[in-house]
Amino acid sequence: LEAIAKRKADTEANLNALRERFDKERDLVLKIRDIRGAIEDSIHPRPGVEAKPVDLDQARAELAELDAQLKQLQGESPL
Repeated sequence: LEAIAKRKADTEANLNALRERFDKERDLVLKIRDIRGAIEDSIHPRPGVEAKPVDLDQARAELAELDAQLKQLQGESPL
């Protein structure tokens, strides 16, 4: 029973770590999608949608930073 309890605890710890990593990756991906959408809307506005003014250089720099953070977080095994 001790082995089962240890295995269960290890599995729960692994699950919690994966959930935390998933949440971080999801947050980065959502930010990346928002920035990409803003860039696309400023370059090619959709009919009937008012595009917010975007500093393209700043948005691209932020996008590059978020992409780098996501790549670093994912490493060799993205979720």
